[in-house]
Amino acid sequence: MNNDKNKPFEIVMHAGSAKSKAMDAIYSSRNRDFSEAEKRLSEAKDELILAHKELTKMLVETSQGYETEMNIFYVHALDHISMASTAIDLAE
Repeated sequence: MNNDKNKPFEIVMHAGSAKSKAMDAIYSSRNRDFSEAEKRLSEAKDELILAHKELTKMLVETSQGYETEMNIFYVHALDHISMASTAIDLAE
């Protein structure tokens, strides 16, 4: 598998981790463990940044004329970013 085909999976990995950590922050907050909630929220934001960096690389390459074959994996990756962003918003 070449690097292009791995990009959406890297996005999914980081965005999925971001969502999970944001949900952990929510659960910690419900249990009044605010220190743990803040830690998990920070980790979620860091993971989302990594997902966005991968997406930005793809966008930059496209703007430079490099064609990326759009497929269902990219759509799935973008969905994960959206869901992670929503989970982080809820956790805040």
